[in-house]
Amino acid sequence: MSITQRNLMQLVPFAKTPRQRATLLALMATYVMERPLIPEIRFSLETTTDVTAILDYRFDIAGIKQLGFVLGFPAVIITQNRVRVHRDETMSVLLGRLVFPLYAQWGTLLYFNQNLVAKNIDRYCTAVTSKGAPLSSVFGFIDGTKKRNHCHNYQGVTAPDGICVHVFGPVEGRRYDATMLRESGYKYLGGAETCFRGNRCMAIQRMELCLT
Repeated sequence: MSITQRNLMQLVPFAKTPRQRATLLALMATYVMERPLIPEIRFSLETTTDVTAILDYRFDIAGIKQLGFVLGFPAVIITQNRVRVHRDETMSVLLGRLVFPLYAQWGTLLYFNQNLVAKNIDRYCTAVTSKGAPLSSVFGFIDGTKKRNHCHNYQGVTAPDGICVHVFGPVEGRRYDATMLRESGYKYLGGAETCFRGNRCMAIQRMELCLT
């Protein structure tokens, strides 16, 4: 069994004579702590892809670099421990830390804010009916949109008070609105007694959509 530096420190109170204390101090001075093996890993955004960057940081590589520049971060950041970190690595660490709490705590709200709708659904339906809607069960307005520069489709449901209570996407731009509606699981959003108001690109099933 090897003697550690902690064991030597525990023997100090038992050293009664100057010779014993000198021997312990000499042993402690010659004790060399073995350094742990730390792999030399260099972080570089250039070694990853845009798909991986969007998944891990919600920004592509160019977006991460541009965001760090716009925020005014210096090219090299020196921490309190005198560690020099590049701006791109700093932004990657920051964005990576922000991604996981966002979806861990607020993932249900980002998809569909069920508590908000359940609390105000009667008020939503009354507001839509007061504007001349033929049905008294419409509580939201559903529509899809496309970012043409990336060919991505998005879907959202807006309540009468202007709050977006449901967001889904992106999906491939070639997908039809009805396909995106089905993939989003819309039938679980409103329930059997309520419906959305959408355009004629949406397929109707069990009166869950009121087409215009």
